[in-house]
Amino acid sequence: MILLDDDRFVTLSSTAVLAYADTDDALPDTPMQQRARLIQRVIYAVVFTMVIVMGYAFFKAKKQ
Repeated sequence: MILLDDDRFVTLSSTAVLAYADTDDALPDTPMQQRARLIQRVIYAVVFTMVIVMGYAFFKAKKQ
């Protein structure tokens, strides 16, 4: 099976011949990869914000 750029799979017969060419060009991300990266960045932002808020609350409570 081969994964295409639009997230579809293609099955080849056993007699199919495939060629391989080594390139330095990076392929663009698929829509699923872009969505996963967006979700990951949102989670990192939420965790970072929570750490800042919790740290502020902790030090503010310690001063009182």
